[in-house]
Amino acid sequence: MFSWKKVFFYSLIMIFAVIALFAGGMFVLSNDAKDRCLDYGGHYNEVTRICEQ
Repeated sequence: MFSWKKVFFYSLIMIFAVIALFAGGMFVLSNDAKDRCLDYGGHYNEVTRICEQ
């Protein structure tokens, strides 16, 4: 028996999963220390991993 409710439900889950992955990836990327440092006009030292103004 083919159920439209099931198809609709699973497609909603898939869409939410894709959105969640995208949002999670953007959150991780935007919280990167190097990017934050460059946003504030600092200089990121790769060796010591410290943001220098």
